[in-house]
Amino acid sequence: MNSDPGCLELTRHTEADAVHLRLTGELDYDTTPEFLAAVRGILDDCSGIDRRPVRSLHLDCSGLGFCDTMGLFALLTIRRETGAADVRLHLDHRSPALQRLLELTGTLAHLTGAAVVAAGQDAASCPPPGQRRTADSPPG
Repeated sequence: MNSDPGCLELTRHTEADAVHLRLTGELDYDTTPEFLAAVRGILDDCSGIDRRPVRSLHLDCSGLGFCDTMGLFALLTIRRETGAADVRLHLDHRSPALQRLLELTGTLAHLTGAAVVAAGQDAASCPPPGQRRTADSPPG
């Protein structure tokens, strides 16, 4: 494990149709290109003829010490790219700091699929993830 500040260590583990990528260190301006390249490599490696399809990508954030706005940008980029590849993204073992960043920026539901319910609204009236409600669509 690399304990230098500003470093990111990525550990990959594959099982069945899921890839687990453990992030240890910082996801910031300096480490974002490495992270994006690693995830894009995973998506490229698992697509095409005679390759095992990946259905889910689990990012284990338990070792992530810091995430700045470039790190958040990287997570949003990966969410878009996994969605386009029909791969479900999971942000596992989020630290309180990462959880707070996602909540404050309004990206928690988008990145995790977690239902965010506004005050006075019950969860049943929220559309399923990936589906938007239009002005004329009924709740539920």
